[in-house]
Amino acid sequence: MKPMKWNVFFSLLVLNLFLSANAVNAQSTDVIRGKWVMISEDGKLEFTLKQDRKDDQENRYEHDFTASDFEGYRSGADVTFYLRRPAGTITFQGEIKSENGSGTYSFSPNGDFVKSMKGMGFPELETNEMMFLTFQGTGLDYLQSIKKLGYGDLNSGDLMAFIALDITPDFIHDLQDAGLKDLPASQVISNKALKIDGARIRSLKKAFGEDLSQDEITNLVAMQIDEQYVESVRKLGFDLSAEMLVQFKAMNIDASYIDEMKKSGYDQLDADMLVQFKAMNISPAYMKELAALGYRDLSSEDIVQMKVANVDKAYITEMNNAGYPNLSASQIAQFKLFKIDKRFIEKATNFNDGKKPSPDKLIQMKATMESPR
Repeated sequence: MKPMKWNVFFSLLVLNLFLSANAVNAQSTDVIRGKWVMISEDGKLEFTLKQDRKDDQENRYEHDFTASDFEGYRSGADVTFYLRRPAGTITFQGEIKSENGSGTYSFSPNGDFVKSMKGMGFPELETNEMMFLTFQGTGLDYLQSIKKLGYGDLNSGDLMAFIALDITPDFIHDLQDAGLKDLPASQVISNKALKIDGARIRSLKKAFGEDLSQDEITNLVAMQIDEQYVESVRKLGFDLSAEMLVQFKAMNIDASYIDEMKKSGYDQLDADMLVQFKAMNISPAYMKELAALGYRDLSSEDIVQMKVANVDKAYITEMNNAGYPNLSASQIAQFKLFKIDKRFIEKATNFNDGKKPSPDKLIQMKATMESPR
C-alpha cells in the first residue's frame, strides 16, 4: 500500500511527538510553560512554542494565527496577550517588535471544559492534549456533533487525530451517504488522511460495483488507481477485480507493459501470470531476446523456469558454442541451475570416450556429482 501523503503523515507525526513527549502522567489541571517565538509574514503570525521539559529535551509546536485571534495583542517591549479558547487559555509574555516577537508562555486548561468532556463520555485528556485543542479552537459543539454520529467513545489518540485532520461532521455524513456507514474511527481517520471522500467513493463504486468494501477502497486509493488506469487496462482485455488491479499497480503493470508482451507473441497471458512475470522482472525485451535465440512459443511455465535459472543470451550462446544448440527450455534451465559450463562439458566429453553426453546424461552427471576424471 502507497501510503498516506507526506504532508498528512508529517502533521500526524508532529502531533504525536507534541502530545507524547511530555505525557508523563500530566493531568488536565497541570500548567504547561515554555518559550515562544513569532515571525509575521503575509498577514499571518507564525508561532513556534517550545515546551519546558524535565529531561532537557525540546518539545515544540508550530501554528499560524492572525492578530485577531488574540486578546491584547500589540507591539511593545513588555507585552502580555492571550489566546482564549474553549479548552483553555495560553498567556504570552515578552517582546514584539516590527514583524518578530519572543518570550515565555503558560497554558492553563479550562476546568469546566474538562468536566463537560467527561460528562459527554470522552476521555480525560492530559494537559498537552488540552493545549492542542486550544490551538485548534475545538469546542464542545464539535464534540457533541461527532458524538451524535456515533463517535462519542473515541480514545484520546483517535480524538486528537480527528481534530488534527479536521474531520468534520459533514465529512462523516459524506462517507455515510456514499455507503460507508458505521465505520470505526480508525477507518474514518484513514479516509481523511488519504483524501477519500464521498465523491471518490461513488466514482470507485461506479467502476467496480456497489459492493466495494472499505478495505478495497483504501487499497485502490493508496495505490493511486484512478478511472484512467482502469480503462487503459480494460481496453487490453483485462476486466479485473479491485484486488487484482491493486496487484497490477503494485507491480507497475500498465497498458504499455501488457501491449509489449502481446507484441512479443504472448497475447494469451492471464492476469495472474502477468503479475508473476512482472514480479520476476520478465520483460518484453527478455522475451524478444529468447525468441531471437530460437526460443519461441514457450509456455509461461518454461519462461518462468528459464528466468528463475537466470538463463540469458550469454549463457545460451555459450551452450551453443559448446555443442548444445538445440536444448529445450527445461534442459537449458537445468543446465544453468546445475552450473554446467563449457569446462564441465569438455571434461564430461573426455570421460565419455570423446563423445558429447546427451543433455539428460550431462545433467545426471552433474546432479550426482559424477565428475569426469
